Amino acid sequence: DTISNDEDTTLKTIVAITNGLINIVDKVQEFLGYWDKYKPIWDQDKDAFIRRYEKAKRPLSVFDADITRYKAHQEEVVAEETSTNIQFLRVDCGPLKQSLVGHCEAWVTKFTLLLNNISKTELHSIQDLFETNKKALAKQPLNLDMLADSVNLLKKLMEEKPLVEARFEPLQDRYKTLEKFEVQISDEEHALIEKLPSEWGHFQQILADTEVELDKAKENFRDKLAKMVDQFVKDVADKRVGFVEVAPYGAEKTVTQAFDILRKEKAKIHAARKKEAELKQGMDIFNMHQPPYKELAASEKEMEQLEAIYSVYSEWNESYNGWKDGLFRDLRVEEMETSAIGYSKRIIKLGREIKTWGVWIHLKDVVDAFKKTMPLIVDLRNPAMRPRHWNQLMESVGENFDPEGEDFTLEKVTELRLDQHAEFIGDMSASSTKELAIELQLDTIADTWKGLDLDMVAYKDSKDTFKLRSTEDIFAALEDNIVTLSTMKASKFYVVFEKQINYWEQNLSLVSEMIE
Repeated sequence: DTISNDEDTTLKTIVAITNGLINIVDKVQEFLGYWDKYKPIWDQDKDAFIRRYEKAKRPLSVFDADITRYKAHQEEVVAEETSTNIQFLRVDCGPLKQSLVGHCEAWVTKFTLLLNNISKTELHSIQDLFETNKKALAKQPLNLDMLADSVNLLKKLMEEKPLVEARFEPLQDRYKTLEKFEVQISDEEHALIEKLPSEWGHFQQILADTEVELDKAKENFRDKLAKMVDQFVKDVADKRVGFVEVAPYGAEKTVTQAFDILRKEKAKIHAARKKEAELKQGMDIFNMHQPPYKELAASEKEMEQLEAIYSVYSEWNESYNGWKDGLFRDLRVEEMETSAIGYSKRIIKLGREIKTWGVWIHLKDVVDAFKKTMPLIVDLRNPAMRPRHWNQLMESVGENFDPEGEDFTLEKVTELRLDQHAEFIGDMSASSTKELAIELQLDTIADTWKGLDLDMVAYKDSKDTFKLRSTEDIFAALEDNIVTLSTMKASKFYVVFEKQINYWEQNLSLVSEMIE
């Protein structure tokens, strides 16, 4: 009340308070910045960090260092002043310290819990290794497969003994570290870690005892195995005889039938190889020499060769079936010839070792015969061929067919056995080409006279009578055409066009007489 009645005093007081607040702001900020050194403690996502930490598989020394570091941070935080006076302001740091201590404890708990889980997993893994292999080694081998499994397992465990033993010390060090940081370990873990040396000794004794027992079992199985190998050698020889009897070396079987046979025989070969692998396991135990099984290898090789030749056969049939039903006039002869040459090369390559097989000989003959029909097809598709030529061919073959019909296909050509008339067709095709030249020349003569313009003028002022004013073009055409017709008459193909040639000779002779 006193201040409020004194305006000057009031203003001075307000100014003093304001200045005090302004002056204290920087100091308060500076004080708050002091605690930023602890920011990493509360600012990180603990769970995400621990997940990355676990994936990185940090060594024990890093665990120890990190746990120690956070415990040190905790002690530093506890040692900080709980309250501080900044001029007229009293700052209580108790809640902040309490929160930071909680974060440090949380970090320590996260690290120790992860270390404990890793240790527990390793401890149980070692224990499981003991128990699982004890049970496996305790089984009495009743056959060669079981004996081989037991011998291989024992060999593996004997080789891994140093590796297993090397796991103990790091595991014990982890538990010592947990104990150092006063982490509560379960009674089960305590019991397992204490029994570890004795369990290891007991396990090693089991390995030694098993080795003695397996040596005894080997003696019992050795004679039995030798008899099984002898029998298998006989079986392989018998199967070879059976394979040779049924294998489709000849051309009597269809491709489908051949593949059915090969599929069955391949299954038998696979079964024999499987049996060989089973016996080899036992033979390796006794260091027995493995027979070469030459018959089995021979069957395998011939199986591959038969599959190869019948695969080419199958592809050829597929290609030919695509060609044979196509219209003869639409056949792509160049593509067919290129494809046939490709098949021929593949067949010849396979024939280096199987040229005596009937299927190879048959397929080669089929493809070679097809290749020989290519010139025949080219001759038959000659555009110079006219109905008279086809009639001559039908008369020579003794069969009627329509070369322009929908049923005139490559298969039809094969059925008509036109390949047996290849020489006749070749000569006829060559003749048709030469005849076409005469035919085109006759057409040219006809076109010349159809399009020849006559230079006509009125005769002696007559309106109804005309005369040729110029005969140069007519005489030039006459001279050229008469020479051409004379050449045609000297050709051996004159007979084919005799009527037309004579027609033009007579007409051109008449024209010549009239012009003269």
